[in-house]
Amino acid sequence: MSRQSNIKKTTFILMIINLLSRFLGFIREMIIAKVFGRNSVTDAFFAAFTIPDVMYDLLVVGALSSGFMPVFNEHLAKDDEEGAWKAANTFITVALIFIVIFNILYYAFAKYLIPLVAIGNAKDPATYTLTVKLTRFMTVSVSFAVCAGLSMGVLNSYKIFTAPALGPVMYNVGIILGAIVLGGKFGIFGLAAGVIFGAFLNFGIQIPNFVKVGKRFRLELNTKMKAIRE
Repeated sequence: MSRQSNIKKTTFILMIINLLSRFLGFIREMIIAKVFGRNSVTDAFFAAFTIPDVMYDLLVVGALSSGFMPVFNEHLAKDDEEGAWKAANTFITVALIFIVIFNILYYAFAKYLIPLVAIGNAKDPATYTLTVKLTRFMTVSVSFAVCAGLSMGVLNSYKIFTAPALGPVMYNVGIILGAIVLGGKFGIFGLAAGVIFGAFLNFGIQIPNFVKVGKRFRLELNTKMKAIRE
C-alpha cells in the first residue's frame, strides 16, 4: 500500500473515531440528564470539573503542544531518538511531580477554591459541601488525563494515531457506564466513579503502544539539558 493510501486510510479511520466520540458525548449528556436530571446535584458535579480541566489545559494542551512536542519532534527528525527520550524523560517526570503536588494541594484547598469557580454553588451549603466532596473524589482522574495527554503526544510523534484517538471514546464509555451501572446505587458518586474509570481507560488504551515505542523511557531529572531549557 502506498504512503498516500495509508494517509487516506488513517484519515478516514480518525474521522470515524472522532464522529463516534462526539456521538457518545451526546449520548453521555442524555443519559446523565435522564438518570440525574438537571438540579443542584448535577450542578455540583459539573462545577467539580472546572479547575482540573483548567490545569489539564495548561499542563497538557499548553506545555505539551507549545513546549515539549516541538523539541521532541525535532530530535526525532534528526534521527536522535536517544536525545528525544532524554528530553521526554525529564519533561514527563517534572509533569508527574507537578500533578502529584497539584492533587495534594487541590484536595487540601478544594473548599476554598470552589467559591472562585462556582459562586452559585457556594451560596447553598448542601450544594457547596457536595461540590467539595465530588472535587476531592475526582481529583485522581486528572492524573490519568495528564498521563493520557503525555502518552498521546509521544505516540503522535511516532505516527501512531488510532489508540490516542480512541481515548476520548473510552472516556465517554466510562462515564456512561458509571451513570448506568453505578448511578442507581451510589447516586452522583457513581457518575464520578465513571469519570475516574473513563479517564483510566483513556490512558490505558494507549499503554501497549507507549510500551512499544518507549523502551528508553525512565523517570529522571536532568534539568540542565538544552532541550529542557528550550
